[in-house]
Amino acid sequence: ADGATAYVSAASERRIYVYDRDLASSKLTQRAFVEIPGFPDNIEVLANGSLLVGVHSKILDLLGHAQDASKFSPSHVMLLTPDTMGGFTPSTIYYDSGAEISGASVGAAANGRLLIGPIFEQKILDCPWGGAP
Repeated sequence: ADGATAYVSAASERRIYVYDRDLASSKLTQRAFVEIPGFPDNIEVLANGSLLVGVHSKILDLLGHAQDASKFSPSHVMLLTPDTMGGFTPSTIYYDSGAEISGASVGAAANGRLLIGPIFEQKILDCPWGGAP
């Protein structure tokens, strides 16, 4: 919210990079990176500084789902919680084979709910979530 941190999803590297941003010059300095067990997609920054990340854990399944909607692609949402060293501790908060929602690319928090959005399907998954700010 203050513009002092930038997050970059590097899908092919299976990482999320964290940069400190100088507010005067906009210069970025890498602070940390987080290894992700899959291809990270969209990032949502929560009010408490945690990150919600949509993850494509099986990229070939996602490509198959793109070609044929009847083929499932797992949906994976991770929570990255700030640690005391300036980095993040990752944890999975939602994982499904794709039967419930296929190919999720984003998780969002709203009023005690976790909203999960896919790339190709015309729906969202609305889940109760006590971890939302």
